[in-house]
Formats: sequence, C-alpha cells, structure tokens
Amino acid sequence: MKSAKAGLISLACLSLTACVNLYEVNFQASKPGIELVPKVGAGLEVVQLPIEEHPLAVLDRSKNFTMLGQSRFRTSDTVTARNLEAFSKKIGAEHVLSSKQFIQTRTNLVTRFHHLHGMSARGWVDGKYTNMRMDHMEIPYQAQELVDVYEFWATFFQKGVRPPVLP
Repeated sequence: MKSAKAGLISLACLSLTACVNLYEVNFQASKPGIELVPKVGAGLEVVQLPIEEHPLAVLDRSKNFTMLGQSRFRTSDTVTARNLEAFSKKIGAEHVLSSKQFIQTRTNLVTRFHHLHGMSARGWVDGKYTNMRMDHMEIPYQAQELVDVYEFWATFFQKGVRPPVLP
C-alpha cells in the first residue's frame, strides 16, 4: 500500500512542474569541478537568517567551511524545507545558510475549470423516441489570483577548508 501511494505521488510530480526543486535548478557552483557528492553519514545543519545578513554570514563561514555554491531565485511557487534538505544532501552539503524574504504581491492569470455533470434524457425527436446523453465536461475559463512572490537564497558548505587547487 505504501509503495503504491509513493508511486502515485511520484507520478503526480512528473505531471506537475511544481515538483521541480528550485534550489537545484538555480544552483551555481562556487568553483568549476568542485566535488558535489553526498557524504555518507554526514549531518546537515541549516541556519535560517534574514536576507540582509546573508552576505556577511557567507564571508564568516568561508573561514571554516568549503563553499560548494549558492542558489538564489524569486518565485511565487511553493518552496519547502524538504526541497532545501533534499538538494543539500544530494550535493553533500553539511552546513547551509538559508534566507527568505517577501518581495511583492502580484496578480496572476490562471486557467480554472468548471465541471458540468453528465445527464441523460429521453423523448420524441422528429417523430422518433430517442435516448440522449451528455458526458461530463470540463469548461476552461480564465481567472485572476493574487500570489505572493518571495526571494530565496541558500549557500551550501562542507565542513573543513580544502587547500586551493593549483592549475
């Protein structure tokens, strides 16, 4: 039962663009060729901080950690702590600075559907007794909705400072 439920969730994610991990899509590695692999048994520490404190915290952490890279994006889509944790583990991050800031509320145009139930009828048409049937229908229409836009910024680190790579 549990695997069937997981399969349905996976199928739903494949059909929806909302399942894209925006931390992964917007990731910029700090250096070309940096090792981005999970570390077995490594713990993950996520530090939430205001966005204006993020740059100074990155400089401070760079003294004791190796920066893997950053993700920075604006969106009105749902971004969860699970998205951040999953991507952090995928690239082997052990320490993450995370910031979120409200930017604006805007109006989006979205497509909604109105459901018409099916119906059946019997009666005389052109002198013949006839059965008529109309199937269920989904009628699309445009609607406006208000959405909040947030800026997300995450910086990913591994513990320890690596010596610089010589050319």
